[in-house]
Amino acid sequence: MYYLYFAIKAYFEGAKAKTGNTFANMNKGDFSSINMLYPNKELLTKYYEVVDPLFRQIKVKTLENKKLENLRDWLLPMLMNGQVTVK
Repeated sequence: MYYLYFAIKAYFEGAKAKTGNTFANMNKGDFSSINMLYPNKELLTKYYEVVDPLFRQIKVKTLENKKLENLRDWLLPMLMNGQVTVK
């Protein structure tokens, strides 16, 4: 799934550069005519083993960032009006 994600992302980045559009309009025929290299199963497995932990870490860090943003949004108004202080 990660290989497919990056392959499609690269395709659309190339299409954006060619058309100048933020997102190229595509119909089912356009989408089905995309040619893509498909590596053998062994290479895909190795790729997955390298990339999967990175994506898991991205997910964890994204959730941590969201919690920190929520904490900031809760604390900042109290800091601004003097309800709490930082020592």
